[in-house]
Amino acid sequence: SKGHRAKTDEDLKAQINQSKDFCRALNIPICELEGFEADDMLGTIAENYKDKYNIAIVSGDMDTLQLIDENVKVFTLKKGSDISIFGEKEVEEKYELLPEQIPDYKGLLGDPSDNIQGVSGVGQKTAVKILKEFKTIENLYNNIKNNEEEVLKVVKGKVYESIKNSEEEAFFSKTLATIRRDAPIDFGIFGDFQKDFGFHIDEVEYEKLCNLYELHSLRKVFQNSSDSLASYLAEPLNIDLPQEEITEKELRKLQVMSLLLESEYINPSFEKIKEVNNIKEGKNPKEVEEILLEELKNNSLLDYYKSFEEPLFDILEDMHEAGILVDQKELEKQKDKIIKIIKDLEQNIYKLAGQEFLISSPKQLGDILYDKLSLGSKIKKTTTGQRSTGVEMLESIRSEHDIVPEIIKWREVSKVYNTYIEPLHNYINEDGRVRPRFLQAGASTGRFSCENPNMQNLPRNSELGQAFRKVFVAGENKVFISADYSQIDLRSAAILSMDKNLINIFKSSSDIHRGVAAEVLNKKSEDITDEERRKAKAINFGILYGMGVNALKDAMNTDRATAQEFFDNFKNTFTGLMLYLDEVKKEATEKGYTVTLFGRRRNIPLLKSKIPFMRAQGERIAINAPIQGTSSDIIRLGMIECYNTLKQDIEQNKIKIILQIHDELVFECDTSKQDEYATIIKKCMEKVFQKVGLKSEVELIVNETFGKSLYEL
Repeated sequence: SKGHRAKTDEDLKAQINQSKDFCRALNIPICELEGFEADDMLGTIAENYKDKYNIAIVSGDMDTLQLIDENVKVFTLKKGSDISIFGEKEVEEKYELLPEQIPDYKGLLGDPSDNIQGVSGVGQKTAVKILKEFKTIENLYNNIKNNEEEVLKVVKGKVYESIKNSEEEAFFSKTLATIRRDAPIDFGIFGDFQKDFGFHIDEVEYEKLCNLYELHSLRKVFQNSSDSLASYLAEPLNIDLPQEEITEKELRKLQVMSLLLESEYINPSFEKIKEVNNIKEGKNPKEVEEILLEELKNNSLLDYYKSFEEPLFDILEDMHEAGILVDQKELEKQKDKIIKIIKDLEQNIYKLAGQEFLISSPKQLGDILYDKLSLGSKIKKTTTGQRSTGVEMLESIRSEHDIVPEIIKWREVSKVYNTYIEPLHNYINEDGRVRPRFLQAGASTGRFSCENPNMQNLPRNSELGQAFRKVFVAGENKVFISADYSQIDLRSAAILSMDKNLINIFKSSSDIHRGVAAEVLNKKSEDITDEERRKAKAINFGILYGMGVNALKDAMNTDRATAQEFFDNFKNTFTGLMLYLDEVKKEATEKGYTVTLFGRRRNIPLLKSKIPFMRAQGERIAINAPIQGTSSDIIRLGMIECYNTLKQDIEQNKIKIILQIHDELVFECDTSKQDEYATIIKKCMEKVFQKVGLKSEVELIVNETFGKSLYEL
């Protein structure tokens, strides 16, 4: 047994049972056996079938690499959606080991996550060095006994003495790390692989489950990984997988059409597009496109598609080709700086703790904070016996010991390094630019998503996070222009609800939050304090996201009575808005979808859920969807108008749209013409309603800034 593991949490047991529903939907046989770990089951199954078929093990556990041989590979999912495939060659390249040496490696090194002790003092490099020379732990200790001088050539001093005195620990650790391949499994549950080959997935049921539990990323991961798995598994069997001839450009177009009709299926595959739209006769992309166009027409969405989506295909492709320049010297400078900060923080944390430990391990961190340092006496244990080390808990004990703020800082800094700085190297092209891809079908809300890298999620909250923006710079004799729609969601809410008080505030006040506070508190705008403005801002956005009083209390950072009073006054003041939100909720429940100002739909299956809290979540989505969707429509119109107006200069490379970040567009242009371009951009973005023949009492306002880097913006 790998240590003394806590009794399984009852909630976890329930979730494991729910996970079996997913397995059934994916046609995955469920194999479980008391007394055997999952790895042992995998090892036994692989051993039994590897001489007949190619075996793919999908796992993030390094232990499974030991199962690799000529017909067995391990697929691991990295951050994002990239699949890494490990065969014998890949293991040797990455770890300098053969797959069968993995148990020996862990026998020497240990593994705290599995309570495997290993040999004290042996690190990764030493373990690899030993195994390159002696191959196995058995051979290592045989040489220590019979040929000691050979071992002393490889490892000396205290480490050698530790190895020599830890034979029992090393062999026991290797045993724990070795996956069994002899579990008494009933192989009948797997059927005839040759006959049943292929992914016979009940995708409708799978989508229902993903929607029910809001596991949107899980759905996307499966879509992105199934093809590479299927190809690998099919290869030696000479089975022809159905391959549709479709280009990336064609697929993106069909995805957009499909999303307008079935908004919950983001970035769908070609097969998924046909399935969710019930297309049985379409054999190629052109046929499917014709069917989808007809469906758009039948659902009164064709005009929307032609006006709001189709013109963006070329614009987003142009943005992708333009990319954004990375100052690689600045990137390296920041990387060196942040590594030093992380190391200094780690040393200080170890000093304050009185020992070294794995800071990223919740268990080890909990042991240090709650047991060794006796902090957080009020923090209760979970049913698994652990105490939370989440950010809220750490903040609650920040003042109890100097180690706590250091840990909070370490987490913040490590996140900037691991999430932003280090991965960016993978995306830099030979010309020094990164070329993110903006996707029209990447979000049910209608907003764009962005990948490789994601430029819509750059850090804002810390000094180091902000500094990361310095690495993205304008080219020689170029400058960035940022054009940002002011308070776009609140303006959309005012336009949709036609609330007179809200509209009047936009007409008369340059500060919507101060104006709302004045209206709610029945005071003059100039008499509103900064604290009152902050509370108004919290409730303004809280209302648009369907928050109740408890959530508003936290957002406003006040007590419940104050939040309730502010909320009641808000409802009584902005009756038109509240009436509109109630109508949206009611109509969405009846129809199953919401509609933006311009006709874009958002399907909300949660509204039909029999589970009350999920239905409530559906209602919150319904309240926000038409508002956020209308804002997305406006930014689309702004992009299209800017592109069409500046098309000649864009083609001559004098100006480019390079980024779209929610309500903001970023342009890179010739420095000599920045003021001229800024005037044109502002006019294009602010006058989009007139371009589509819409009269609105609420004007759109665009704020502009200039800079040589995203940091300066």
